Amino acid sequence: MPKEEIIRSTCGFCYSACGVLVTVTDGKVTKVSGDPASPINRGRLCPKGLSAVAQLYHPQRLRHPLQKTGARGSGQWRKISWDRAFDQIAQAFQKTKEQYGPQGVAFVQGAAKGLIDSYHERLANAFGSPNFATTGHVCFLPRLFAAKMTCGFYPVPDYQGSPACILVWGANLVHTRHGEHFQALEHFKKGVRLILVDPLPVPLADRADSWLRLKPGSDLALALGLLHVIIKENLYDHAFVEHWTIGFDQLQTHVQDYAPEKVEQQTWVPTDRIRQAARMYATLKPACLQWGNAVDHGCNSFQTARALTILRAIT
Repeated sequence: MPKEEIIRSTCGFCYSACGVLVTVTDGKVTKVSGDPASPINRGRLCPKGLSAVAQLYHPQRLRHPLQKTGARGSGQWRKISWDRAFDQIAQAFQKTKEQYGPQGVAFVQGAAKGLIDSYHERLANAFGSPNFATTGHVCFLPRLFAAKMTCGFYPVPDYQGSPACILVWGANLVHTRHGEHFQALEHFKKGVRLILVDPLPVPLADRADSWLRLKPGSDLALALGLLHVIIKENLYDHAFVEHWTIGFDQLQTHVQDYAPEKVEQQTWVPTDRIRQAARMYATLKPACLQWGNAVDHGCNSFQTARALTILRAIT
């Protein structure tokens, strides 16, 4: 009989890190399914995760280095060994270093997972090049560093904590955050209120109790407008602010200039909707905030993420 085992692992197609059960039959992966024990996806997987086996064994998957043999764009390549590829790359690095210095080589990557970021950055450091670039400035890093600077860690929404209100800011849960979407959906079916901040009519817009369809790039002004209402109407958590925060007086002074009437001019969101959303988020407890990559795409992404982290803290 075929030898079959199930290995518990994590999907690596995105940063959600959904739990998976990998079925291995006679040493070959035959099935990947969601892990019901995972608190992230609770047994569900998006189409990318479910297609893992097809990608793993796809006949056109790159399994070895290829060297270009024709003109650029001709699509002509030939297989070479790993040793030869490493030798050619090392020789090109060394030649460039001798001619231009180590800064003549730039190390660029996409959205890496796991330890790849650290290894790649260490390679650039060991080579002596300061030129290391990623997509991080428009994907995750503004939120990560802003949150760590503001509260010391990266906050995530507590869907297991029975939220009464969920604020989704710049995140298309239906199409891009499969695990979080189904967790949030369970709460929406129970009557949990939804505030959506997105300029686009994403699928959740039909379900939202309050849809703030802001002008693209005006997220910071809207966040400060919400803080203005919450502080002015005395809706913030006094005990938490008094015992666990620093600089509230400065924050209070700063947001005085962001009255909803003024914010409406910057964001296109009506004044009454700004007030409604602020009151809903501050008074329906507990509330949680789910943000997405769209927060990172504006020129004020870092300060926007700080404002949203503060919004979490004072309520």
